[in-house]
Amino acid sequence: MITQAGKRGRYEKSKILEKKINKNQLVKYFSRRFIPKRESVQATGTQTVQTGDRPDLVSYRAYSNPLLYYHLADYNLCMNPFTLTHDPGRVLIIPSNSTF
Repeated sequence: MITQAGKRGRYEKSKILEKKINKNQLVKYFSRRFIPKRESVQATGTQTVQTGDRPDLVSYRAYSNPLLYYHLADYNLCMNPFTLTHDPGRVLIIPSNSTF
């Protein structure tokens, strides 16, 4: 059951909406989340993916917070954050944390 979005989470600023399916079932869900346009976000650097990297490790190196991996996924246009680190040698652009 959805009660709230985590602090600094991907859906932190999203509203929780409800949809009545039938008279006995109410479904709660997060409202649609829009990511900032790439051109409106300042990049602070790059990181090259190493063998064994995971999104949380790259996020920790970039922001000192492993939970902000979704900033990297959004800016690098990855629907699945694990595709960020799938290919060693890939260069990821690190967006500014303050613009999300």
